[in-house]
Amino acid sequence: SEADRELSQIIHKAIAHDPRQRFDSADAFADALEVYQKRRPLDVPVMRRTNSKESEGTKRFLRLGRHNLYFADFSDEELFSVLQLSREETYPTGEIIFQEGTGGSTMYLIVQGLVSVRKSVGAREVELRQISCGDGFGEMAIVSQMPRSATVVALQRTEVVAISGAVLRVSSP
Repeated sequence: SEADRELSQIIHKAIAHDPRQRFDSADAFADALEVYQKRRPLDVPVMRRTNSKESEGTKRFLRLGRHNLYFADFSDEELFSVLQLSREETYPTGEIIFQEGTGGSTMYLIVQGLVSVRKSVGAREVELRQISCGDGFGEMAIVSQMPRSATVVALQRTEVVAISGAVLRVSSP
């Protein structure tokens, strides 16, 4: 099958006799495996995927991506590729999407809803800002590979596209 062929290529690249033909790093190998895993049909039940370039969800994501600075250099094809390997998530009012100080390798693009970005200052939590449809958050943990620097809480029912750092590293122009 196509999946077996892709996995075989990843493994052969990882163990290539010539070091120049291998992955540049263990992280690059891990990214390739994560992207492969996300492409597998077995993931479909836990992820709602958009396979059509003409679907309303795809068009909406492309519009949102175009308005987000993080994706400024992505072509429509690259954005579509990112969308196919991402997942849609919904958070009810009051749910913490991620917590300050935790690790993370996912960024989020808000499709609908409103979130609060908060930071601990001493013993209290201070709201830094509220963000809504079209805004993204969580990319700094991917870029810096440091723990999350803030907590993000859904202020109302919020739909996001959750995008893996591995997908971005493989897809990024």
